Amino acid sequence: MCLVNLSPAVGSEMRDLHPCVVVQSDLLEHDLRPRTIVVPFTSRGPRRKFPFVVAVEPPEGGLTKTSYALCDQVTRMDKARIVRETGSSLSPATMKRIDDALRLALDL
Repeated sequence: MCLVNLSPAVGSEMRDLHPCVVVQSDLLEHDLRPRTIVVPFTSRGPRRKFPFVVAVEPPEGGLTKTSYALCDQVTRMDKARIVRETGSSLSPATMKRIDDALRLALDL
């Protein structure tokens, strides 16, 4: 997990600082590549249940309150937006739920 500065944003995009999880393949992870692919989290609960929003309970991932992985807002961003690495990770079971939600959101 990492803390990412998503500002500036356009329109309804997420902005400000948010925890994010990197979801790209290890094949793409290389020090010389300046970009990464992340799923942002928010502590604001959805108004209704969506299959592409994954609830994660603290303290998993270093979260301090119930948070929601917004798999419909997966984004590729410059690594310069990463404010800091949290040093915490998500369980394999939670990552599977996120992977499944990404498949739905991206129609894979």
